[in-house]
Amino acid sequence: MPRRLFILPVALLLIHASHPAQAYIDMPAERLTLPRLLLEFRTSGVYRIERADLEKGAVRYELVETIQGKPSQEQKHILRTGGKIPAELSGIETGRRVLLMGPDPYGRGLAFINGAWYVTTYERDTGWWRIAYTSAYFDFRCAFSGDLPQLIDSCKTLLDGLEVTVPCHIKPKDAQIKWFTASLRQPHRRIEALDPQARPTETPPAAARPSASQSATHPSTPAIIRSTPATTRSISDGKPLSEILAILSGDPIPLNRLHAARSLASIPRAIDQSLPALVVVLKKDKDAFVRRQAAISLGQLGPSAASAIPALLDRFTLGYENAGDLIGCESAAAIWRIDPSGEIWLAEIRLRLKSKESAVRRDAINAIGILGPPASPAALALLASAAADPGGEVRFAAATVCDWVNAPGSIAVPALAPLLDDKEKYVPEIAAKTLQNLGPSAIAHAIRMLDPGRPLADRRSAARVLRALAPTIAPTASASARAALQAAQDDPDDQVRASARTALKKLAEK
Repeated sequence: MPRRLFILPVALLLIHASHPAQAYIDMPAERLTLPRLLLEFRTSGVYRIERADLEKGAVRYELVETIQGKPSQEQKHILRTGGKIPAELSGIETGRRVLLMGPDPYGRGLAFINGAWYVTTYERDTGWWRIAYTSAYFDFRCAFSGDLPQLIDSCKTLLDGLEVTVPCHIKPKDAQIKWFTASLRQPHRRIEALDPQARPTETPPAAARPSASQSATHPSTPAIIRSTPATTRSISDGKPLSEILAILSGDPIPLNRLHAARSLASIPRAIDQSLPALVVVLKKDKDAFVRRQAAISLGQLGPSAASAIPALLDRFTLGYENAGDLIGCESAAAIWRIDPSGEIWLAEIRLRLKSKESAVRRDAINAIGILGPPASPAALALLASAAADPGGEVRFAAATVCDWVNAPGSIAVPALAPLLDDKEKYVPEIAAKTLQNLGPSAIAHAIRMLDPGRPLADRRSAARVLRALAPTIAPTASASARAALQAAQDDPDDQVRASARTALKKLAEK
């Protein structure tokens, strides 16, 4: 399990760092929809409870099926809150399956188990997710209130661009349930629908029953008969490669092109033809869900699809407002599968960092965060260099990504210390926040750098960092920090002394 389980970048992906939008789960619960959850928590999978110790409130989950992105193979959760396990989670037992989603742009995870929702936050020092709250605090049942098989089926259907009709609580903590139709094509909208169990049992005439392809073409029409990717026979099943390629490039119905893109991943012997066709679709298809499936299929082709990495990198986005943003999540997962060592995509990043356009360099640095952690020494070296980039947006990205990949103090402190006094708006703030998030690693390294025998540049950087972090230094580290800062009062450099004085004053005010 990665140190930070980011996939937090597929992260943390993923809001535009300098102008974060309000998270969907921070909106009123009655405005939530299942599509909004899929947009915010772009990494999700079905997990099996491998071990549950209810006395300790500890549960270990193992991945059994990927829904979207690249979920971690294992997650460990602490479910005790206020000293006890919430009542709605008390029936947890080994072997039961759950849906785990996230993290979202703020590092939170979302879980659905036993018909109940709960939110977790990640503790990077321990590698555990700790429960933050359940539907008793924020009622996610307003987005979905069915059972697990129905939730899994609905997520898959939505991610293929189709509509679903799902049960939802009308108001938070209100027992009344209604059925609503929703779609990722219009994630902010839901339409009240009839309870499927209350509908006539006879099959409606074919003319009155929208097909899957019609639903994809006319997303505002509720799909009375819903077909899902798990159960629907693809139009490309059993067809020769030439016909599949023709469907992919020319069929007017998005769902048919999506099925064609999916089927190409299962014909690795035809990669000479399928690879360029999938890259074209990834770049040019008008439908976001078809482009998303092209990214997934490229990843399933594995290392033989290495030539697609530049096109996949171009798909990264830092928003979560609409279905088009889902493509970046799957593109990142595809690159992981194609190039697990990172050698190929890092070469592409280096090439982009030579661009004269600061936006291109910024996107290259963001890609390091999206594709980590853990970041390799080569990636960390690129981050350290980018912290001194002439472009303010590149420096901002470097500071942000150091947090995403959990950069060690030996990299983060010297790279980010100068940014604490940066003249570019938002850069000092994000640099301080990242150093604070890195916690003990950054503080311990700053204390070492403040040693009188270290070069002047190191001492100045260390004093700046301790000045910025003083209000957040934990009691366990405050004594050593105070001792180092007291010694720095005799430093021959006036900047070191001034920063040390300010840091000591902030420590005394805690």
